[in-house]
Amino acid sequence: MGRTEIDGVPVFWVDDPGPFTAGLVLGMGVVDETFRTAGVGHAIEHLALSVVGRTHLDFTGQHRLTETEFTATGPVGQVVDFLAQVCDGLTRLPIARLGLETGVIAAEASRTTGPADAVLLALRYGYDSLGLAPLDVVPPSEIGETDVLDHVRRLVTTGNAAVYLSAPPPPGLR
Repeated sequence: MGRTEIDGVPVFWVDDPGPFTAGLVLGMGVVDETFRTAGVGHAIEHLALSVVGRTHLDFTGQHRLTETEFTATGPVGQVVDFLAQVCDGLTRLPIARLGLETGVIAAEASRTTGPADAVLLALRYGYDSLGLAPLDVVPPSEIGETDVLDHVRRLVTTGNAAVYLSAPPPPGLR
C-alpha cells in the first residue's frame, strides 16, 4: 500500500488492476450529531453531491455512524473531476438547496425500515451520538443553515479527511 499527502490530506492507494476507484472519507458521522441536529451530516452529503455535474461514473455518497464517504469508479480523469466537484461542494455548500435535499432524505427514509442494530444502538446510548442511528431523517423545519454550516466548519477539514485510490495518485488530484 502506498501513502502520500496532497493538500494536507492523507492519500492511500493499492495497485488494483480493475477499474479506477477513488473515495473521499470524512470523519463525520451520526456520532457527531445531537438529537436536535440528527441527520445534518446526511444533508451535507446530499448538498455536496448536488454540485456534481452530469456524469456516467458509478458514484455514491454515504453517511454512516462514524464517517461520510464519497466514492466514484470510472475513467481516471472523470473520477479526479468528481472528487474536485465534491470538494468544491463541501467548501461552497449550496445551502439554498437545504429544503429540497431534506425533502429527498425524508422520501428516502419513507421507503426503508430502520435496521435492528440501529434500534439496539438507541436503546444502549439513548438519543445521543450513536443512538441517533434510527433518526436519520432531517425535518426541514428543525435544521437550519447555521446548523449545517457549523457542522461543516467543525468537521469538514483536511485534518478530518482521507482519500483512497485503486492506483497511485493521478496528475491533477487535489
